[in-house]
Amino acid sequence: ALDAPDSEFRSESNFESIGGWEVEVDDSGDSTSAARDATKQIPDRQQIISMFLAIIIPENSRDNDAKTPAAISKPSVFQAPSTVNAFLDFLAEYLMKGVVRANKNVTFMILERMAKRFSSCSDASGRQQAQNRIITLITALPRNSYETDEVLGLVERAGIHRAALILHQEGASNWHDSAHPERQARHFQAAIDSYLEDDDEAFRFEVFA
Repeated sequence: ALDAPDSEFRSESNFESIGGWEVEVDDSGDSTSAARDATKQIPDRQQIISMFLAIIIPENSRDNDAKTPAAISKPSVFQAPSTVNAFLDFLAEYLMKGVVRANKNVTFMILERMAKRFSSCSDASGRQQAQNRIITLITALPRNSYETDEVLGLVERAGIHRAALILHQEGASNWHDSAHPERQARHFQAAIDSYLEDDDEAFRFEVFA
């Protein structure tokens, strides 16, 4: 459903609260037209993701990353680890496409799962693919979608050097840190280390390019 053309998704909806339930209402007064249009459109992609989050990861379903009352309720069958992991993999695909967003907690859960997958790979090809996916996600996300220092710690502990390189390069060139040259210098040094610690000898030589 999320791969449908953009024109099939609702851009906005009108809701009224009736007895504690949110019910969509039609402002046009043409109920026949509204019913016909409803059959042609499906909810907004972000609404679909939000509904899945409320069911599968309720404690992280709010945009403000705050704990919700649902977090203390009894876990449902939908919150089994295998279900959560499958949903995180599913959500990652659409985050990389840039068509939906997740809060920082959920985004970090996805990055953490990707890092574990990288660490569990025993062959070079599998590790390269896992590394490429995490790099694709990091570069697709807006920088306010995650805490940079937390993600840096995650990828550095996992040995995902090229992902760490991207974040360190951004830190070294960040004009917001111009008042703190020692912080920029640490990122610059760490970026060099990220080159030199990579498994690919050809990539390591790029530090001199």
